[in-house]
Amino acid sequence: MLNRLDNHININNNLLDQIKIEYSAMFQAVKRAIKQLASKYNLSEVDDNEIGFFNTCILQVSLRNIRSISTL
Repeated sequence: MLNRLDNHININNNLLDQIKIEYSAMFQAVKRAIKQLASKYNLSEVDDNEIGFFNTCILQVSLRNIRSISTL
């Protein structure tokens, strides 16, 4: 992502609309966090496509860490 920001490369996230609908709270939280980080580290503005990719990564990690509950 940082390389794309430095070189002004924009990519399209085909899942962006679906992510915004199904995970809107997470998307907004990640967007706020990324804006704060971009401001702190003097980065270019991060567009919604990149934020959608971050959401996908966070979802993958969170789903991997869900433990199953043993039941009788």
